[in-house]
Amino acid sequence: MWKKIAKPLFRIILIMVISASVVHAQNDPWYLILFTDKQGTPYHVDQPSAFLTERAIERRSRQNIPIVETDLPVNPAYVEAVRLTGAQVLHTTKWFNGVIVQASDSQLEQIQAMPFFKGIERNLPVSQPNGRKATKSKFSTEQTIDYGNSARQLEMLGVPNLHQLGFSGEGMLIGVFDAGFSRANEVAYLQHLFANGKILDTYDFISRHSNVYDDHRHGLQVLSVMASYGEGQLVGPAYNAHYVLYRTEDDTRESPYEEVTWLLAAERADSLGVDVINTSLGYYDFDNAAYNYTYEQMDGKTTLISRAARMAARTGILLVVSAGNEGNNNWKHITAPADVDSVLTVGAITSTGDRATFSSVGPNAIGQIKPDVVALGSGVRVGSVTGSVTTSNGTSFASPLIASFASLLWQLFPEKTAQEIADFVRNLGNQAENPDFELGYGLPFFKVNEFLASPENLTAELDGNYVQLRWDFPHADEEITFIVERAYEEQDFEVIAMTTDNELISDTLTQGGSYRYRVKATSGQLYSEYSSVQVVQFFILGKEPNVGAIHFWPNPAQDKLTIESPGRGSWELNIFNSMGSCVQKTALTILADGRAEVSVKNLPNGLYLLQLIGSRGELTVQKFIKH
Repeated sequence: MWKKIAKPLFRIILIMVISASVVHAQNDPWYLILFTDKQGTPYHVDQPSAFLTERAIERRSRQNIPIVETDLPVNPAYVEAVRLTGAQVLHTTKWFNGVIVQASDSQLEQIQAMPFFKGIERNLPVSQPNGRKATKSKFSTEQTIDYGNSARQLEMLGVPNLHQLGFSGEGMLIGVFDAGFSRANEVAYLQHLFANGKILDTYDFISRHSNVYDDHRHGLQVLSVMASYGEGQLVGPAYNAHYVLYRTEDDTRESPYEEVTWLLAAERADSLGVDVINTSLGYYDFDNAAYNYTYEQMDGKTTLISRAARMAARTGILLVVSAGNEGNNNWKHITAPADVDSVLTVGAITSTGDRATFSSVGPNAIGQIKPDVVALGSGVRVGSVTGSVTTSNGTSFASPLIASFASLLWQLFPEKTAQEIADFVRNLGNQAENPDFELGYGLPFFKVNEFLASPENLTAELDGNYVQLRWDFPHADEEITFIVERAYEEQDFEVIAMTTDNELISDTLTQGGSYRYRVKATSGQLYSEYSSVQVVQFFILGKEPNVGAIHFWPNPAQDKLTIESPGRGSWELNIFNSMGSCVQKTALTILADGRAEVSVKNLPNGLYLLQLIGSRGELTVQKFIKH
């Protein structure tokens, strides 16, 4: 269907180019134009692979959902007819069977007169550039959540940026291993977890029962840093995540059994599919000195808990561990399991970015960088057993900030592995280029607009007076909108289309000249870099540039053309058929005698344009006949 309308549309365009402008008024309203039907479309419900991915087809089949007319793309002939009015087509909608256009009053009248026009959604513009009230952008960088005094600890990591993009831990399962979660089921700032069924499992591995709410407050404080939602008081990064809460620490004694309970908890977490584990605990000395570890045993593979952590990491769990609070005593170093290479070990800094003096330092015993990263650990806002919010110090509270921060990043980039997320967090650090043994890779910070992949392999193929644009995108399963831009001659780029489909975009050319195309991707407030730029040269017969000092013969030609120039030089030679498609391209060198030969014997008989582009951009075009 589309191929059959190409020639008549080409003739219409040549007529319209005299009277119609391709420049769209930036202040024209946007409308959702509805079409009556999809009759004549080149797509069919019994050939879904032409417009649906295999994954989409399988999803429907798996759920016994038939493919119906609603699934068919909008009729491309209707879209092109709307575009011919001079209105800018911004989107197509297959479910509503229409297009979103930016159109002037006169362009809208032409569209309304078309036989397939059904109506305008709500009989009003969907967007009106003029007459807007002076309101704040709903995508502004101002906080939409009142973080209260907990704002600083989140802002240091860029957590509000992730929240504004819609990432708050939904779909992530986080394990918290600690000494107890006293009254966590009662305090107001955690009530959303219980009201919404976010606590999936609890177990006290010390007392061997499921109640974890009647022991020490330390786990409550850690959980409050990660998961609170008390607006104006305390908000955690991952307040929408699901959690499992395990008591593995006995606050009344220090024994190797706590390493065993950590192992048991890790195995249980693995069986439930936990994504991230936070451990604000560490071991090196015990009540019985016979069990004490030496610094040489902090090699990431000797202590019981470190061996257990290595095994947990190998199952694909992201482990986040506090570095320890030994920086002011004789030990000074990190503790186990913070010595494991595949664990994200977290040190503590002050609000000014300096290392908190109590924060344990690295490296581990085999010289690997530890800690990996840092977060606020001095004056951290935490919840108390009374339901109030207070401050506390320790790497115990820096670690849950990083664990919940990493969970949001994994929610944003679900295709990454646990170790890729760990590396990603390290690379976000402000010391990523020069890590050390006090702050590791530094304080990670998430910036908006930096992490979306760019469209790849953009192609622009001329077919008559249409340019067919295609490109690849490395993450096809993401919800992405592509912004297509075009520049004519030396003019600036302007948006010509916004689409969620990278399979095919068609641009209609109405005047001869050079066109440049580029594409970028967007998702929420994330924007990619632009793709590479593709250039198309389009000529309308009878409107080609004047011939310069270069001549060629014979005309008509049979087998070859002889090109004559006043001097030597290199040229790009292009031959276009009568539909404007480039059918032959070659590099041409004018020799000392001022001549060069070009073979045309393989061209079908017909009328052609010969284009020569010089090294300084000079352009020569002339018609010739091949017979």
